[in-house]
Amino acid sequence: MLGLTGERPATLCPDRADATVAQVRGGGSIPLDGSHAIAFDEARDLRFLQRERLPFHSNAMRFTALAIDGSEVATQTAFSIGGGAVVYEHDIARNAPPEGLQDVPYSFSSGDELLAKSEASGLSIAAMMRANELAALAPEDMAERLAAIRAAILNAQSGDGVLIAGKGHEDYQILGTEKIHFDDREQAKAALMERRG
Repeated sequence: MLGLTGERPATLCPDRADATVAQVRGGGSIPLDGSHAIAFDEARDLRFLQRERLPFHSNAMRFTALAIDGSEVATQTAFSIGGGAVVYEHDIARNAPPEGLQDVPYSFSSGDELLAKSEASGLSIAAMMRANELAALAPEDMAERLAAIRAAILNAQSGDGVLIAGKGHEDYQILGTEKIHFDDREQAKAALMERRG
């Protein structure tokens, strides 16, 4: 429900999440993308069909928009295929990857090719996969990450812990094919210094 209201995991205030869900549940409507309210009944409109497996991938979500008379206006199915990648059903039907999906530093089409690229680059398979995942980030995603780290540290109360997850020990960020310096630890240290004045 939070995603339908326009919330994003990276920017969602945890204290606001429960209140937003309670408001949707109690109000009988949901503000799509935070603005356009439509009728919404969780029991009727949000169904988890855990025993239904769609042909392409088991981790799927189908959105169906209905008119007031109950007729279907539009439907779209999305598959979460790992590494943050989402593929839409219409892209699968054309038998081609979504735009930009193969624009990664370590593309491969077989296990042998993957092992050869690992040996040639000196990187582990996990490190190459992480680089591929990060290649899809836009500059605004990196700015958003920096803002989230800063906000978490500046807003932490006495007794709170701040966990910065995702990048681990890496001191770089890959944007497209460009590798730039970006270290979560440095960003956290700068925010701590700012907090201390």
